Amino acid sequence: MIENYGYADLFWENDVQKNYIITDGVVSIAGGSFVYGNYTYLLMNDDLKNVPKIHEMLTDSKDLDFGRCNSNYIEFSIAADVMPLIDKTCRVYLWMNNDKNTLMRLGKYKVTSDKATADRNYRNIVAYDPLYEMKNADVTEWYNSLFPTPNSRTSVRAMRQSFCRYFDLDDATLLEDQVNDLVEFGKTISPSDGGYIKGETILWGLCSINGGFGNISRNGDFRNIVLASGLIGLYPSVELFPAEDLYPREDKTHLIGQAFYIPPLGYEDYYTDPITCVQIREDDEDIGVSVGEAGNDYILEGNFILYGKDATELEEIATRLLNKIKGMSYMPFNVRAFGNPVFEVGDPVRFRTGDVRVNSYILKRTLSGTTALSDEYESVGNLHRDDKTSNIPNDIVKLKSKTLKIQRNVDEFSVELHDFETATASQFRIQAGQISSKVSTTDYNGNTIASLINQTATTIQIQASKIKLEGNTLINGTFRVDSNGYIRMKSQNLDISDSSGNNHILSVWNNELLMWDGGMRLEPANDGTWLNIAGGAAAGQTGSMFDHVAINGDKVHIGYQSDDVDIYHCTGIYHGTSVSDDPKITMGNFEVRLTAASSTSASAPFIYIGDPSDSPGIRLRGDVAIGRNSGSTVILKGSTCSWTSFTVRTITIDGTSYNVLTTSDTGSKSILTGS
Repeated sequence: MIENYGYADLFWENDVQKNYIITDGVVSIAGGSFVYGNYTYLLMNDDLKNVPKIHEMLTDSKDLDFGRCNSNYIEFSIAADVMPLIDKTCRVYLWMNNDKNTLMRLGKYKVTSDKATADRNYRNIVAYDPLYEMKNADVTEWYNSLFPTPNSRTSVRAMRQSFCRYFDLDDATLLEDQVNDLVEFGKTISPSDGGYIKGETILWGLCSINGGFGNISRNGDFRNIVLASGLIGLYPSVELFPAEDLYPREDKTHLIGQAFYIPPLGYEDYYTDPITCVQIREDDEDIGVSVGEAGNDYILEGNFILYGKDATELEEIATRLLNKIKGMSYMPFNVRAFGNPVFEVGDPVRFRTGDVRVNSYILKRTLSGTTALSDEYESVGNLHRDDKTSNIPNDIVKLKSKTLKIQRNVDEFSVELHDFETATASQFRIQAGQISSKVSTTDYNGNTIASLINQTATTIQIQASKIKLEGNTLINGTFRVDSNGYIRMKSQNLDISDSSGNNHILSVWNNELLMWDGGMRLEPANDGTWLNIAGGAAAGQTGSMFDHVAINGDKVHIGYQSDDVDIYHCTGIYHGTSVSDDPKITMGNFEVRLTAASSTSASAPFIYIGDPSDSPGIRLRGDVAIGRNSGSTVILKGSTCSWTSFTVRTITIDGTSYNVLTTSDTGSKSILTGS
């Protein structure tokens, strides 16, 4: 209601002249005269060809749908020869009784329609207030400017004031009514591909979180109107005893007496049920949070300000909101009354008809006429809220969001938890034939990484990039990985194949280790005394490089193409007393042996290199060098040679023979020189 206007009662008098001024300039009063600012057109009563109508509305919903922002608009007709008014500002004033001090502003509008009538004698004008442009504007650039960095934050109040400045408007919101005005938040949305953030999305979010309705005042300022609570007063009753804790309370409404409305007064036979519960959620599948007692619920759904907030903060916001709106109960009505522009939408009003007291709100009104102004008031509402959900469709992408969705029906029970800020989600689903769960995340490139578990009566399937099993793990009763990391397997057979399952890679069958596709075979001999390694191809070779490798105790046998290599006593150098105990390597008819002397007088090992069927071609002991027996040539190096029996005839050097020893010589002998 417009306060401090001293001429309100004049509007009830039908014989008082009312005059309109419609112009694109600003009208003021100075020295008892009107002062007109710069203007391009000026319309008075005589220029208007029909009765102007001003439409004002908080909500067109059948229940209180908080957050709605409906534009006020005016309709009037002018002569066809008046200049075109399309897109021009339209300021509307009213003054009475030829007293310029009674000047009242009725609003600021912008002409959106200027159409000629069928007879082309007049033009019908429709003009909307700034809320029309605010709702339909692309405000993506403005929204992004509020969050220059990923850590930028703002509050509900700061965003509303910035939004109004963006449209060159003042924020005239009554701050004490805004229960969640100090809630802070970061950037939570962005436009979808090819879309944009509409001003309506911002307005609805700012207004609904405080339980209000967006509206433009008569002065052209934005405000979030929050309805008053507790309209109905308390009065003494002849049927009740007085109580010390019960006090009379006046109605919080403005009376419009029977003399100022035109019967009949239409009304419902009930007051709307008070809101008992507030639920905040992101969509109709989200559980969200609830405060209060379930019954006559109000559901705040899809408010971008609340995306990403945890349950504790959401409960605090819902509690403050419930405390503000739970007392909003009213009687739906409609009536035609004497026009009085002092009343505004959102005002609590009271009517009397017989014994019925109607306490309600002006949710919708139409002011029309000139001298005989008339008002049509309307307020609709169900006894119990049918339209519990307050939301608006939008074309945005959630950047921060947490949702919990539970679906229950005869086919399945499922739970889904999403966190849009971290791009993670978890799902759990139970159906008659299976149980499944999924945890997923999306990286910056849009790739989805997920782990899944699916269980049926016969199968459990696990799919993940990493599978981690902790503790003593038993598989199929035969394969075990203990807590120390040891693998134990009862079965004698093991097979590793490629992804097709048809091509073997590594197998263990009947005590044999088989490496397929150019690999090798590891197996014990039938008698258990040998370990055979067979197969294998060396780089750059064709065919089989190694036929097999056999290991038995201290002997290694290598089958190398057509020739064999035997390595004996490979555990170390062995000092034996017989030839059979000598460590040696045999390669076909060639032998390398580290051996003791062939007689009991041996005091140090010899090295034999040569044909094993004959005496060594090279044998060394001490500083004795090279020799050969059985009547062949011997080459010696050193001053002396000592051995028990060694038959040497001659030494041939460069074709010259030298006698060294005879067959009967024993002991230490000197090398003879000369022929």
